[in-house]
Amino acid sequence: MKKSPFMHPLKDKSIAKLVVFTATRLEQFANTYVLKPMGLTTTAIKIMGILYYRGPLTPTDILKLIGGTKSNVTQRLNFLEKSGFIKRQAPRKKTADDKRKKMIELTGGGKRKLVLAYELVNNKSLDLEKSFTKAECRLFYEYLVKTNLLIYNVEKEYLKLNPRNCRSDDLLKEICGLKQKNCRNFLN
Repeated sequence: MKKSPFMHPLKDKSIAKLVVFTATRLEQFANTYVLKPMGLTTTAIKIMGILYYRGPLTPTDILKLIGGTKSNVTQRLNFLEKSGFIKRQAPRKKTADDKRKKMIELTGGGKRKLVLAYELVNNKSLDLEKSFTKAECRLFYEYLVKTNLLIYNVEKEYLKLNPRNCRSDDLLKEICGLKQKNCRNFLN
């Protein structure tokens, strides 16, 4: 009998499938119990988080960082703007009223909403760190760091072959979000 490629992730021995399954479940948990009651989505919170950490960006830059479709990102930006969480500003260079060229900036209300969402996620978290020993947490963190660096390197090689999908090296590093010295600081 041939093995099905669609085995349940908890029964499968593939680490990658289990990580994706777990990440999806954590995202669903955050959506259901934190973001949706706040009137937000994971895409909206990703946009707000990127703007918080990177500062003003164009819609095109945001799309490159979070992925997804143009229409989904545009809908989220329109929603966030109507809610007062972001504002669009004309770039320094004069351009037409093209919304794609305007800089998107997080407002004070957006920053407060983002902080509140993060606090709620932490308060409603599953206390994962408390469920494991310090050594297990260190191993898990090291695994995630190594996985993200591996993904970064594979994506970098893929982009050499497919330059049309190219993101700048800085964006890739930011998506990865991990540098060796930061890893060492966290673990000490």
